[in-house]
Amino acid sequence: MNWRRWVTGFGLSEVALGVALLAAGAAVLVRTAGDRTPVFALVVGAALLPAGIGSLRRRNWARVLSLVISGTCLALGTVWWLIVLVMLATMERRDFRYSAMLLVILALLLIALPGILLLFYSRKGVRSIFAAKTSRSS
Repeated sequence: MNWRRWVTGFGLSEVALGVALLAAGAAVLVRTAGDRTPVFALVVGAALLPAGIGSLRRRNWARVLSLVISGTCLALGTVWWLIVLVMLATMERRDFRYSAMLLVILALLLIALPGILLLFYSRKGVRSIFAAKTSRSS
């Protein structure tokens, strides 16, 4: 498998996701007049930018940063998803279609996406691409 193309694609995806999170977080921050709700999106977006750029340049620190970001987001995302699940289950008036759709979207964004990044950057073939770049740079 050509892991170099995949690394490029994932690096570009991390940059795009970082920009999207920064833009969305900033928009919410401006509209809510200083509410701290979007801080997590801003922090993750700011961390994804160097991780994506470093991945495009095949820097091993970027692979490690991507692993840390995705692992942290996966752990926190799973907890947040479970909290939302409990909250939706305890609501008196609920539209089950809305609740199911919300849970699926949150599962994709908070669990599946970080899980995919974590699995990708921990693969042996991907690790070897970053290690080869590091050993040539030394």
